[in-house]
Amino acid sequence: MQTVKSLLVAAFASLLFFSIHGARAEYPEKPINMIIGFPAGGGTDLAGRVLAKELQEILGQPVVVVNRPGAASMIAADSVAKSRPDGYTVWFGSAGTLVTREALGRSPVAFGEGLKMAGLTGHLVAALGVPVGSPFQSVHDIIDAAKASPGTLRWSHNGVGAAFMAMGQGFVTANELDVVGVPFQGAANLRQALAASQTDFGVLNAGDRLRLGDEQFRILGVIAGTRDLVIDDALPTLAELEINFIEVPSPIGVLVPGGVSEEVVNRLAEAIEEATQRVGFVEGMSNIFIPVTYMNAQDSDTYVREVRANVDRLLPQLTP
Repeated sequence: MQTVKSLLVAAFASLLFFSIHGARAEYPEKPINMIIGFPAGGGTDLAGRVLAKELQEILGQPVVVVNRPGAASMIAADSVAKSRPDGYTVWFGSAGTLVTREALGRSPVAFGEGLKMAGLTGHLVAALGVPVGSPFQSVHDIIDAAKASPGTLRWSHNGVGAAFMAMGQGFVTANELDVVGVPFQGAANLRQALAASQTDFGVLNAGDRLRLGDEQFRILGVIAGTRDLVIDDALPTLAELEINFIEVPSPIGVLVPGGVSEEVVNRLAEAIEEATQRVGFVEGMSNIFIPVTYMNAQDSDTYVREVRANVDRLLPQLTP
């Protein structure tokens, strides 16, 4: 009897030990929420959905996209940073926007502390566009009109501190233009306003012409110094047009709360790397005309910190 009792006690102690120290369920064991800080239909949202589809096949759990727009995606970023640090709530967005907002003092989230990288998957490339009925036929026309009538032209962007806003502001500042910036929540709303001629020009995704056609707006030039990330061969870069601008990259990817364990980050990072190599992901990104540029968690952290350093040096010019 004593032997049986001893065995039961030993078994209970062993069970208790493993429940506390060793019996960890392998991540993930339940659905993952991917929070996107812009409305459905924009470049960030579409890229996030392409990735979510592949991740859920790799991880064996649903990856649920939740749109939580506002404050150039910082409402979503803040909610993820404050969530339980277990890897089941992640932020998909522009790391360029995150560090730009932080530099401008308009972000409640500190990069590397509140949110840290799990991996980058692509780049959003900015371009300058006008309504289809606009008299402007070139970026030079915009510059000439702005200088001829200071304070009259209105330009649209997707929120103060967003990377596209920063790139648009870099164009405006570098060319000493007196124009009025008008923020919108997300690229879809921006495009609608531009198509309705509510603004004179705006900062769009460089792939919008290929994805949506040119019946509502015309893209005149890509805000880029090289053609490395330009996927629309018909569009010139501002560098090719010999137009001044300040370039702030907009790398997109997955970030997690700062307290998430290295084990979980590594598992998620492995899944992201595998996803970006899949035919479905590459084709999905090609269909929305966003270039794939994978970086692992460590390399992307280094890269985004370099972006932040550039933003800091350009801060006076980027402040609207």
